[in-house]
Amino acid sequence: ESINTVLGHIVSDKKNLKKLESIRAKSMRGELALEHSLQQRIRFFNGMTLTQLQHICQTIPWTKGAKETMQRLIQRGYVTLCLSGGFRTVTRRTITELGMDAYCCNTLEHQYGKLTGKINGQLMQHQSKGNLLKKIQDTLNIKPQNTLVVADGANDLSMFEFASTRIAFCAQDTLKEQATHIIK
Repeated sequence: ESINTVLGHIVSDKKNLKKLESIRAKSMRGELALEHSLQQRIRFFNGMTLTQLQHICQTIPWTKGAKETMQRLIQRGYVTLCLSGGFRTVTRRTITELGMDAYCCNTLEHQYGKLTGKINGQLMQHQSKGNLLKKIQDTLNIKPQNTLVVADGANDLSMFEFASTRIAFCAQDTLKEQATHIIK
C-alpha cells in the first residue's frame, strides 16, 4: 500500500491512478506476480528526487491499528522483524516509529539524487518472504511454534507456512482464509 500512497502524491491524472490501484489490487489478491507489480508501479517514480520521496514518505498515515498491534507484540516480548516487498525509505520509518528490531526490504535505484524507476532486492518474488523467514528461523533455531506472522497481502502468504500463529491484519481474503487470527 505504501508504494501506491507515495505514487498518489506524484501521479495526478485519474487514468494513471486507476491503473496503479488495479496493479496493486491484482498483486494483493495474488493475481499478478509481485515482481511484475513492483516493476510496473515503480516506473512511475522515474525522475523523482530522493528529497521529494523522503518528504512524502514522512506523511504516509499508518493503517488504523498498526501502532497498537506492534506495541502489544513488543510489550509481550516478541522480537519484531519487518519483511517488506516495499522499499527502504518507508520501511526504515516503519521500524523506527514502531520500535521494531530489524528489517529487510527492496531498494529503489537512484542516480545523482533522482530515482531511475527501477527496484532491486531479495523480496520481489511471492516465495521470497517465506524463504527469508525460514532462513532466519534456521539461523536462530526458532521453531514455527515460536513464530508469529502479521500480514496483509498475498505476497505474505509464503510466511504463513513457517508460523503457527498467522494474523491477517486489514488483509485480503486470500490471507484471511489461511490465518489463525484476523484483525480488521
